[in-house]
Amino acid sequence: MRSRDVDLDFRHKTGRTRAWGIGLLALATLQWLWCAVLLLTPYEVDRKPDDRYPAECESRLLTDRGTANEGVYQGDRCQNERAETR
Repeated sequence: MRSRDVDLDFRHKTGRTRAWGIGLLALATLQWLWCAVLLLTPYEVDRKPDDRYPAECESRLLTDRGTANEGVYQGDRCQNERAETR
Protein backbone atom coordinates (compact mmCIF):
# COMPACT_ATOMS: atom_id res chain seq x y z
CA MET A 1 0.00 0.00 0.00
CA ARG A 2 2.80 2.40 0.79
CA SER A 3 4.51 2.01 -2.59
CA ARG A 4 1.22 2.80 -4.37
CA ASP A 5 0.93 6.15 -2.56
CA VAL A 6 4.53 7.00 -3.36
CA ASP A 7 3.97 6.10 -7.01
CA LEU A 8 0.83 8.23 -7.27
CA ASP A 9 2.59 11.17 -5.60
CA PHE A 10 5.52 10.80 -7.99
CA ARG A 11 3.21 10.73 -11.03
CA HIS A 12 1.39 13.84 -9.78
CA LYS A 13 4.66 15.74 -9.33
CA THR A 14 6.01 14.70 -12.74
CA GLY A 15 2.76 15.80 -14.40
CA ARG A 16 3.03 19.19 -12.73
CA THR A 17 6.68 19.54 -13.74
CA ARG A 18 5.84 18.59 -17.34
CA ALA A 19 3.05 21.20 -17.41
CA TRP A 20 5.44 23.88 -16.17
CA GLY A 21 7.99 22.86 -18.80
CA ILE A 22 5.45 23.07 -21.62
CA GLY A 23 4.24 26.44 -20.37
CA LEU A 24 7.74 27.88 -20.15
CA LEU A 25 8.62 26.49 -23.58
CA ALA A 26 5.52 28.15 -25.04
CA LEU A 27 6.46 31.44 -23.39
CA ALA A 28 10.01 31.25 -24.78
CA THR A 29 8.62 30.50 -28.25
CA LEU A 30 6.37 33.56 -28.10
CA GLN A 31 9.30 35.74 -27.05
CA TRP A 32 11.44 34.47 -29.94
CA LEU A 33 8.59 35.09 -32.39
CA TRP A 34 8.15 38.65 -31.08
CA CYS A 35 11.88 39.26 -31.47
CA ALA A 36 11.72 37.99 -35.07
CA VAL A 37 8.78 40.31 -35.80
CA LEU A 38 10.68 43.29 -34.42
CA LEU A 39 13.77 42.43 -36.46
CA LEU A 40 12.05 41.67 -39.76
CA THR A 41 9.29 44.28 -40.05
CA PRO A 42 9.81 47.88 -41.14
CA TYR A 43 8.80 50.60 -38.72
CA GLU A 44 7.99 54.31 -38.68
CA VAL A 45 9.51 57.17 -36.72
CA ASP A 46 7.58 60.37 -36.08
CA ARG A 47 9.53 63.58 -36.51
CA LYS A 48 7.00 65.51 -34.44
CA PRO A 49 4.06 64.34 -32.31
CA ASP A 50 1.54 65.70 -34.87
CA ASP A 51 3.50 64.67 -37.98
CA ARG A 52 1.21 63.27 -40.69
CA TYR A 53 4.09 61.87 -42.72
CA PRO A 54 6.43 59.94 -40.43
CA ALA A 55 9.82 58.71 -41.61
CA GLU A 56 9.70 55.10 -42.77
CA CYS A 57 12.60 52.91 -41.69
CA GLU A 58 13.80 49.59 -43.03
CA SER A 59 13.68 46.47 -40.92
CA ARG A 60 16.40 46.29 -38.34
CA LEU A 61 17.88 43.06 -39.64
CA LEU A 62 17.73 43.54 -43.41
CA THR A 63 19.11 47.05 -43.92
CA ASP A 64 20.89 47.63 -47.22
CA ARG A 65 22.52 50.86 -46.11
CA GLY A 66 25.14 51.25 -43.42
CA THR A 67 22.75 52.82 -40.94
CA ALA A 68 23.86 50.49 -38.19
CA ASN A 69 27.21 52.25 -37.84
CA GLU A 70 27.01 55.50 -39.81
CA GLY A 71 23.44 56.58 -39.14
CA VAL A 72 24.13 58.63 -36.02
CA TYR A 73 26.85 60.66 -37.73
CA GLN A 74 24.66 61.44 -40.74
CA GLY A 75 21.65 62.44 -38.64
CA ASP A 76 19.59 59.40 -39.59
CA ARG A 77 16.37 59.47 -37.61
CA CYS A 78 15.96 55.68 -37.89
CA GLN A 79 19.33 54.99 -36.29
CA ASN A 80 18.57 57.34 -33.41
CA GLU A 81 15.29 55.51 -32.80
CA ARG A 82 17.07 52.14 -32.84
CA ALA A 83 19.54 53.37 -30.26
CA GLU A 84 16.74 54.53 -27.92
CA THR A 85 14.72 51.29 -28.06
CA ARG A 86 17.38 49.02 -26.56
